[in-house]
Amino acid sequence: MIDQSGSETNPYGVWTQTDLYAAQMAGTLKAITSFAKRIPPPSSSTCPTIIDIGSGNGILLVEIVKQLLAIYPLDSIHLISIEQSLEMLAAAQKYCQESISIPIVFTPICSKIQEITTQQLAEVEQYYPNRSLIIEFWIF
Repeated sequence: MIDQSGSETNPYGVWTQTDLYAAQMAGTLKAITSFAKRIPPPSSSTCPTIIDIGSGNGILLVEIVKQLLAIYPLDSIHLISIEQSLEMLAAAQKYCQESISIPIVFTPICSKIQEITTQQLAEVEQYYPNRSLIIEFWIF
C-alpha cells in the first residue's frame, strides 16, 4: 500500500475511493482492453511501453497493466509516467513496483505536459520506434 501521509498524495487517495472514480476507471479499462485486443504486441518477449500522462498515484496504471497481463503473457513492461508532482511520481513508482507481477522499467518524468523539456521528450520518443504497444491517455 502506498504511504499516503504526504500532503499531495492524500487528496488523490481519497478521490480514488469515490464512485465517480470507479465508474471512470471501469470505462477506461474497458476502452484500453478493447484497444489492446485489436493491436497486440508482436510477441510476449517484446517489452511494451505504456506512457501515462498524469499518472497520479499509479492505481489506474497498475489496473491497466493487470488487464494487459490477462490478455497477453508479457515477460516485462516499460512504464513512462509523466506527472507534475514529485511526490505523486514517487507514489506511482512505488505502487507499480509493489503491485505488478512482472519485471517493470519505470521512467519517471516530472513535468506538466505542456512544459516538457526537449530532453524529457527525447526520453519518451526513444521508445516510439518499438511501437509494440503504446497506450497514451489523459485522465481528467
